[in-house]
Amino acid sequence: MILFKNRFFLIFGLTVAALLAYFLSENPLQNQLNNVPLATKKNSSIDSTLPDADRDDGETNQQLAFKSKYGQLVDSLRGIYFDRDLAIDEAGNIRVSSDIKDIFDFFFSAIEEEDLQVVLGRINEFIDFKLEEPARTQAKAILDEYVAYKSDLLDLEVAFSEKIGAFTDPEAGKQFSADYLNLVAERMDAVEELRAQHLSSDVHEAFYQEREQYDHYMLEKLQINTDSALTQEQKEQAQMQLDAGMPEAFISSRRDANPVQEVRSALDRIDTIDADQRYQARAEIVGKPAAARLSELDQARSEWNIRYQSYSLQRDAVLANDGLSAETQQAELIHMRERLFNETERVRVSALDRSSPR
Repeated sequence: MILFKNRFFLIFGLTVAALLAYFLSENPLQNQLNNVPLATKKNSSIDSTLPDADRDDGETNQQLAFKSKYGQLVDSLRGIYFDRDLAIDEAGNIRVSSDIKDIFDFFFSAIEEEDLQVVLGRINEFIDFKLEEPARTQAKAILDEYVAYKSDLLDLEVAFSEKIGAFTDPEAGKQFSADYLNLVAERMDAVEELRAQHLSSDVHEAFYQEREQYDHYMLEKLQINTDSALTQEQKEQAQMQLDAGMPEAFISSRRDANPVQEVRSALDRIDTIDADQRYQARAEIVGKPAAARLSELDQARSEWNIRYQSYSLQRDAVLANDGLSAETQQAELIHMRERLFNETERVRVSALDRSSPR
């Protein structure tokens, strides 16, 4: 079975989303939220009356380990490995962690297939099965906070959508302007303020601390890289200062997630380096097997560059020969490519020839 993944908050797309994960995981509960009142008491449970035909009291849901009066989970959730749980401390209080958010999001990911009232009923049912008091009431209070936050987040997204649209127009050419990044920062601050308003401090920290840390880091990184007033050396210095201000665990996790970029950065800081030094630098970051493969790739690239440079000299000589007609020149070039390169390489050579100034 595949691992549980959050598939719920993926709607607010922006051009910068590929660089700012901030815009890839905040999808409010859509308009359904506007029609469902929050529980007025912390220990209240939002129930839903379903026709008997829709219930499945006689069948145990093996994913959840209990019989659900709402029937089996929707098809999109079946077979997904549910690897989160609700934990309590020695006094029976709920342990606030990101696992709680993951559990909520697991059920909310079916929002397009089930009515919101049913989804909330399933979450309350799960809480009732898993927890005793006082943790049960505490978990439901957190759910109320979370739903209230997502409801207001919808209004915020609507307010920002028109502003964002002016920058995401491909013809506008503004995607990475200072004004655009300022708008991204403004939205980020507004969302964080909304979280602080609706979520208790421990819930806010557990659910979003790492996320917000990453968001701010990526925004600052993008602001540095797109600042035309900075030289490349100044950008690198600013990036080093940014990294120095982050926890080592954060930088290490990014390095582990993108070792290729770390290799490039390490080698870019060395003006002259021989093959052995390059191998050792890589081996320290990605290990010896990967470093060996990169060395083989270096060799292949070097061999390719030599062949292409040799071809380029011959090509230029043919094109400079006024004694040959244009048709003869092209025929000679085709013959030369077939002799020096395989079929895949010839496609690349043709592309390089078209882009090469002559």
